[in-house]
Amino acid sequence: MSIFAQTDAFVQRCRDLLEVCEGQIQFRRKSYTTEDNSVSFFKGVRGQEVTKSLVAIQNQFDNQISRLRSLKYQILDVKLSHWHEDFNIFKNSVKDLEVMYTNMISVSFEGVNCVAEAVGVLQIFQSLAKRDAIKRCVEKKNSDLYLLFIHDVEEVRREFDENRRAPPLRNNEPHWAGSALWAASLAQNVQHSWSLLRAASCCLCFLFFRLVKFRIVWLSQVFYGCRWY
Repeated sequence: MSIFAQTDAFVQRCRDLLEVCEGQIQFRRKSYTTEDNSVSFFKGVRGQEVTKSLVAIQNQFDNQISRLRSLKYQILDVKLSHWHEDFNIFKNSVKDLEVMYTNMISVSFEGVNCVAEAVGVLQIFQSLAKRDAIKRCVEKKNSDLYLLFIHDVEEVRREFDENRRAPPLRNNEPHWAGSALWAASLAQNVQHSWSLLRAASCCLCFLFFRLVKFRIVWLSQVFYGCRWY
C-alpha cells in the first residue's frame, strides 16, 4: 500500500470514528458540554411511552458501542481490513435506530390536540435532533403544528359565526358587555396559541409561520370589525 493510499485510508477511518461520535451525541445525548443524558423531561399522554422508547434506543446504541470497544485489534491500523465489516454492522444498526427514533417522534405527537403541548414536544425534539434524517422528521412536524393551529382558528371562527347574534351568556350577564367579553375570550385563546408559535418561530418553518400570521391577522379583523346585529 502506497503512502498516499495509507493516508486516504487513515482519513476515512477518522471519518468513520467521527460518525461514531455523532451517534453518541444523537442517541446518548453526549457531548463535551453535556453530562446528564436523562430523559425525564417528557410529560403528557405519551410521555412515559416516549421515555421508554428513548431508553430502549439508548441501550441498543450502548450495545453497539460496547461491541466496538471490545474489538481485539487497533482500529486506527489501516492495514487491518476487519474494521470495514465491523463498522458496516454499526452503520446498519444506526440506520435501524434512526427508524425507531423517527417512529417515536410520530408516536409522541399522537393524542396531542392543543398548540401549547405540540409546541413543547416539537421544541424538545428540535433540541435533540442531531442527525440529518431525524432533523428532517422534526421539520415535517412543523406543518402538523401549523395545521393544528389553523384548525383551532377555524373552529373559533365557526363558533363565533354561529353564536355572535346570540352568544352563550349566563343569566346575570348584560347582553352587550357579556357578548363583548365572550368574543374577547375567544380571541384571547387564539392569541395565546399565536404567542406560543411566535416564541417558537426560531425553530419553525418560516413559510408556514408567515401563512399562519396572515390567518391570525385576518381573524383579528373579523373579531374586532364585525357587527353584532
